[in-house]
Amino acid sequence: MQVRAQEPVTQHFSDFWIGLNVEARVSKHWSLLSESELKRKEFMAEPNAIFACLGVQYHIAKGVNAHVAIGRQWAMDSDVHSLVVVGETRAQVQVVFHQSIGRFRFRERLRNEFRWLDRLPHDPSPGKEFHDRVRLLLGMEFRIFDNKRLPSLVAYDEYLVETITGFSHPAFDQNRFFIGLRQPIAKNLTAEAGYINVYASSGSPSITELHDVLKIGVNWSPHFDKKGNSAD
Repeated sequence: MQVRAQEPVTQHFSDFWIGLNVEARVSKHWSLLSESELKRKEFMAEPNAIFACLGVQYHIAKGVNAHVAIGRQWAMDSDVHSLVVVGETRAQVQVVFHQSIGRFRFRERLRNEFRWLDRLPHDPSPGKEFHDRVRLLLGMEFRIFDNKRLPSLVAYDEYLVETITGFSHPAFDQNRFFIGLRQPIAKNLTAEAGYINVYASSGSPSITELHDVLKIGVNWSPHFDKKGNSAD
């Protein structure tokens, strides 16, 4: 009897992400961080995930900083009878480099995420499943207008890879490409809106996910350092 291999599957999704990032400068070298994000799928019709984290950032030199943070994500999925919620504890360390050349501002970020996923109640292996994921982001911002109160163009590409491989831990996690606009609102307050194309592949046989995402983000960077020192 011949057993046919299962064919690869491609799934298409439309998502909506909205988030708030806060970086509060408390001294020349230190900042307090918080990040929160709400994700919906089928654009806004169904819940997807909620994420929140807190951390500290050290400004090593002008254009170079590093941070550590810990957070929690609640991933949600609807079945026929109820809403299934899977929790995830996440710790992350990262280094970011900024550099400006004329109207361009470039950004490179290297992040390592340590993730502990709660297993579902009916899972035969209780406890948590550990993942270690590395994320590399290359981005740029282009100032279109001389007036800095007008929006600028923002784009980045981020590659995500798992360092622990296996059946449930494929080496390639996903790729995210973003393009959009960043608009200054007030001093130390900006908003960002744009489109993300997410390409993800996992499992055996391969399951490819293609996500079209509308993303809106608000960034607030208050300075509580009375001396007004800023390395960035």
